[in-house]
Amino acid sequence: MTSAQLHDSQACDALVQGDEAAVYADKAYDDSKRRERLKARGIEARILYKAKRNKPLATWQTSFNKTAAVVRAAVERPFALMKGPYRLARCRYLGLARNDAHLQLFASAYNLKTAMALVR
Repeated sequence: MTSAQLHDSQACDALVQGDEAAVYADKAYDDSKRRERLKARGIEARILYKAKRNKPLATWQTSFNKTAAVVRAAVERPFALMKGPYRLARCRYLGLARNDAHLQLFASAYNLKTAMALVR
């Protein structure tokens, strides 16, 4: 968890540990230098391509985005649940440590609930 001053894409590179086969990310993380760094480490960059102003995506980029979006949809589902029914779209407490503890507790409870459904 980081403060709101830091954009997610700035913390992205620190999350890659090196044992991943591929990195899936949305258009906010589209950066040619990031793709090069991942390639140098032997990691497939499955980052969605972002269209530039007055320059639409090529056909292969559009089809790549659709293919990668299918994989990403499974990852985005828990975030939609967090923001929707569980009302975690905004931070509840003052201070980064308290909000981090709240998020960790929620993630633990969510994982236990998911594990119970899988056991049944």
